[in-house]
Amino acid sequence: MEVSGKKKDPTKGNSKYAAGVNAHIYCDPCNKDGIRLTAHGFCQDCMEHLCESCYKTHRKPAPCRNHVLLDTSQMPKTQSSGHLQAPHDLTEQCQLHKGKLIEYICHDHNTFGCSTCITLNHRNCKINYIPDVSKKYRTSDEYRELLRSLAALQKQFKTLIENTKANKKKILKNKYLVKDEIKKFRQEINIMFDKLEASLQKNADDIFAKESARMESLASSSVKLKKDIEQLQNDISKLEMANQCNALYILSKENKEIIQSYTSAEKQTHKDNYVHSFVFTPNVNLKEILGSKAGIGELHKSDIVRNVKTDADYFETLHVTYSDEIDVKSLSDKRDCCIPGAVFIAKHRIAVLDSTNRALKIVDTKTKKITCEKKLSESPDNLDSLPNDLFAVTFSCKEMITFLSIPNGLSEVRSLKVDGKCKDLVYHDNKIIVTFEWPGKVQIMNLYGHVYHSVERDFYGNELKCPCVAVDVEKNFYISDWNAWTVTRMNLDGEVLNGFKDERLVKPCEMVVLDDRSILVCSSGNHIIFLISENLEKGRVLLEKKDGLLCPWSLALDKVNKLYVGSGGACNLLKVYDLK
Repeated sequence: MEVSGKKKDPTKGNSKYAAGVNAHIYCDPCNKDGIRLTAHGFCQDCMEHLCESCYKTHRKPAPCRNHVLLDTSQMPKTQSSGHLQAPHDLTEQCQLHKGKLIEYICHDHNTFGCSTCITLNHRNCKINYIPDVSKKYRTSDEYRELLRSLAALQKQFKTLIENTKANKKKILKNKYLVKDEIKKFRQEINIMFDKLEASLQKNADDIFAKESARMESLASSSVKLKKDIEQLQNDISKLEMANQCNALYILSKENKEIIQSYTSAEKQTHKDNYVHSFVFTPNVNLKEILGSKAGIGELHKSDIVRNVKTDADYFETLHVTYSDEIDVKSLSDKRDCCIPGAVFIAKHRIAVLDSTNRALKIVDTKTKKITCEKKLSESPDNLDSLPNDLFAVTFSCKEMITFLSIPNGLSEVRSLKVDGKCKDLVYHDNKIIVTFEWPGKVQIMNLYGHVYHSVERDFYGNELKCPCVAVDVEKNFYISDWNAWTVTRMNLDGEVLNGFKDERLVKPCEMVVLDDRSILVCSSGNHIIFLISENLEKGRVLLEKKDGLLCPWSLALDKVNKLYVGSGGACNLLKVYDLK
């Protein structure tokens, strides 16, 4: 018997309803009356599931007119006895609808919202009730990836904190080092000024001694002439008093020419009887330099010291790929180029030496054009860049280093004479490290040629022959030896630290040191670029002849890890490779 106003439970004996998608979720109002009807929607305000009939009529009564209804796809997929309550950890209030909790996520807009937000703005979006999806989230790949990412970030920031602490120590160490260098330079200047003052004082002594000697000579000759004149006057007076007219006549006639010479001597003495007045004129250029804002020097960034990978596999994983090539032969060149030296200057600019055409060329690596060229009087050997837009170029044939100014069209600023056939050089911390072809040696000197240390043998005790040099950020420098096929590491005090030798390293020449202090070396004898590990214990071939190398001689590395290779043979092309 049916109860008035109530319907039979259609799920009883009806397999279609029992097997429905929401067969386990029932209409809460009907369920209270003992009727089990499958839920067709959900009222967010009443927190009840509704069957199709209740869902359609729910908004008709005035109290329910503004209730928020969720259809089958949006309604909660779980049901509790009595009214559904929000989980205890859904506590975040909606910023747009006062009193509402954030309970839903819209996947299409990747945003969270309350039931009103979802109903008004996301009806056609893919919506999930947060308690329905949160249970499985903890076992999802997305959650595991989040945890992995956080763990990795935590580890990386821990490393960064350790690195910043290490960098603070480096800053302090660098500060004391710079201040010590300033002090040493001041002492060098004092010594130089003492020598210059002593030389100028000696010059003054010599000048005034000559002036005094000249006056003394004039005084002595004048005294003698005065005595001679007085003697002649006395003789004439005696003859006159004795009335010896004949003798007086003869004496006067005989001394007539002597008297004329006395007259000439008096005129010349009178003419020479003067003194030079000297004044000291300071060196204006020196005064301007010391009075300028730069003072006795300036601080500048030598390089950015980065915390780079020091993993053991860095040496194994580093590889090089061909990128490009640049033709450095100019219209004025009469012969094919030979590039014994190259150095990176700034963004898109590299300087190369051309020994066969006796030229220094500035090349734009982006346009691959020569932007500036300076013809040199002799064939150059190598170069390096210095602060204040200067180049230092070695000339072994002249035993000289020439300094050129970049802004002034590569004009010559000054030259420095050295004691041998200088081959290679590198600038570091206001010093230049110069190698010599014959006799083979390396000298550490200041920019004015004062030698601090000299090295003549490699790590293995061999006499140096045609060495080349490179320097790292830790103030160590490296010497490659053409004859012994070795690379030696030393410090700026001239102390030999360690060495490397490998039969695959044949006639090594130019080098560059990477950020992790591993070394790239031109092995010119077998047309390869060789990589040596930071500890100088391992080596491997990085590039070879099949990669386009022809007698590699010079290397330059820019800030984006592009490697430029110049040939020691007749080759107009500067090869470009990417370090990865």
